[in-house]
Amino acid sequence: GTCEKPGTMKDFFSIFEALVSGFEDNQWNKGLLVLLMRKRWKEIVGEFVAQHSSPLRIVGDDLIIEVDNNLIMQQMALQQELIKERIKEKFQINLRPKFTLGRIKRRMLVQNRKRLEHEKIKNMEKMVSKVKDPELRRIILKAMISLEEARLNR
Repeated sequence: GTCEKPGTMKDFFSIFEALVSGFEDNQWNKGLLVLLMRKRWKEIVGEFVAQHSSPLRIVGDDLIIEVDNNLIMQQMALQQELIKERIKEKFQINLRPKFTLGRIKRRMLVQNRKRLEHEKIKNMEKMVSKVKDPELRRIILKAMISLEEARLNR
């Protein structure tokens, strides 16, 4: 796969897409749930499979999972019930895993990147302070910082 700098527009849009897909039905929780699942994906499918798959979005009761390899996708389809059970166990929600072929974004650590000054971050914190939900506020702030740092590091 290709390596990308963390905090690229693509990363931001994948975060944003996860949030907005929930926002459409007034269900921010679905978008947040997808982000939390991405964070804990290894616990659900194991280290190796997690490198080749990622939760994309929730549509109704379906969890759309992006997989970058046909063989792994077939393997996951066979393990569908197990994946469903682990999701229920960790997140207390019944979702049907559905698989789609795609390209998983790789995150690569980049040394000596430019960071935002404290002052700029303070201003951004002020901007998001109106968001009531603390988890959502943190995610939006992180996305804003990533975007701005990506711009700095171009």
